Amino acid sequence: MYLMLLAMVVATAVLYAGRPFFAPLVLALLFTALLRPIVKVLSRIRMPPPASATLIVLGVLTLVGAGVFLLAQPVQDWVTHAPETFAAAQIKLEKLRRPVKNVTQAVEKVQQEVAGNSPPAEAQSPPTSPAPAPALFARAFGTTTAFLSSALQVLVIVFLLLATGDLFHRKVSALMSRPARGTRQQALEDAESVVRHYLVVTAVINAGQGIVVGLVMHLIGLPNPLLWGLMTFAFEFLPYLGGVFMMALLAISAFATFDSIGPVLLAP
Repeated sequence: MYLMLLAMVVATAVLYAGRPFFAPLVLALLFTALLRPIVKVLSRIRMPPPASATLIVLGVLTLVGAGVFLLAQPVQDWVTHAPETFAAAQIKLEKLRRPVKNVTQAVEKVQQEVAGNSPPAEAQSPPTSPAPAPALFARAFGTTTAFLSSALQVLVIVFLLLATGDLFHRKVSALMSRPARGTRQQALEDAESVVRHYLVVTAVINAGQGIVVGLVMHLIGLPNPLLWGLMTFAFEFLPYLGGVFMMALLAISAFATFDSIGPVLLAP
């Protein structure tokens, strides 16, 4: 029992310390499982795996480039106005907190009078200026270089795995123990099929959520509805955390944009 716990702790520490290496590798394996059927289809028309891998990578780069071109202006506008958005949300939040603060001070004053103590002199608080965007927000948009580096690693690994055909499968199957049913190759193909179906179904669900969110944001008048829809599609791949992150961003943006409570609550 203790050896198992120790092994789990050591494995977790190794994975955490080696996340710059393991994360791109795992993502590359997931994308390879998703794209391998295209290589098989192209092989039926006698296209060799290296050519198929090149064609697939160029297609992915084209789609990514088109997406970046379409989203460049909305993202730039949102990032540019983000400090103003957070500042406006903070000012409105202070206005909402002011009545609660006054009631709290009145209750404390009554309690002090009942107890026979004179209320202490309140220190004059200096006027607060709108705070800049949170450090987490600035940090999230300050990791472009690391993100591009990881994306390039994933792309190279995917290309190599697709270009070598079934070489990776044969190498892994040679290290596997014999499954209870079928062959090692069949077990690997079944595992890839499960991963592929999961990714496709998750992408379809996320796309539906993104479309709904984008339409609702457009109807209630929140700026950049296309950006909100695409961000929903991307962040929903992170279970629970992605949804919480999107709800927080939508709540802050709606709070800074609208004056009535209805649209503010409807957005998140």
